Amino acid sequence: MSATRRDRTRSQPETKAGEHDDGRERGAPRLALRRRTLVAIGGCVLVFGFIVTNALFLQPGPHPAPLFASAPELQTSADGMGSTQVASTTTPAAPAQPAPAEAPPDNLVAAIQTALAERGLYSGTVDGMMGPATRTAIAAYETKAGLEATGAPSVGLLASLSTPAETTPPKPQAAEPSRATVEQLQKALVDAGYGPITVDGLYGSETAGAIRRYELDHGLSVTGKVSGTILSRLGVAPAGPEG
Repeated sequence: MSATRRDRTRSQPETKAGEHDDGRERGAPRLALRRRTLVAIGGCVLVFGFIVTNALFLQPGPHPAPLFASAPELQTSADGMGSTQVASTTTPAAPAQPAPAEAPPDNLVAAIQTALAERGLYSGTVDGMMGPATRTAIAAYETKAGLEATGAPSVGLLASLSTPAETTPPKPQAAEPSRATVEQLQKALVDAGYGPITVDGLYGSETAGAIRRYELDHGLSVTGKVSGTILSRLGVAPAGPEG
């Protein structure tokens, strides 16, 4: 019986060792699977990290369609003092608006411009367009005509401009003195000491000079012409025209 126990005792380690060997053989594939899984996960992490690093830090410019809006980039000023400035973001320029079409010429304005030009109040182009020159001319006419200066065109203004302008009648020209009158004046000038002049009844430079000296000495306006004042001062009665 002692021998049997010894045999059992000796056989037990062998049996346990075999069991351990079988367990190791069965656990080896699991360990290899775990290692492959860890290697695969580590590779995925490395690839993902490279993609993120490349997208965030290794690209030369901003992504055309970023997932998240980022703050404006800070640019260091060129003075080297370390101050930063926020980079200005340019916005697309708004499309240019078409220029408003000019108003068509107005026939009423053109007629007023023509009437003002005839009166010497407007020197611009007769184009039927209201402008500063036309307004100024209208206001000048209204002031001159005793109207309220509005500078605005109207039918009443055109009617007023269509009225013929009052013209100052020309002054009647003084009738030329007759030869008999000039001859008497020449004699009176010689008698008064304003000669010598030729007494021939013809008005010339000698007679005009004598008249100027007389006017100057007597405080009259120096004209050198035969006038009623000279004739009256020298006692010469104007003779009628020669028939």
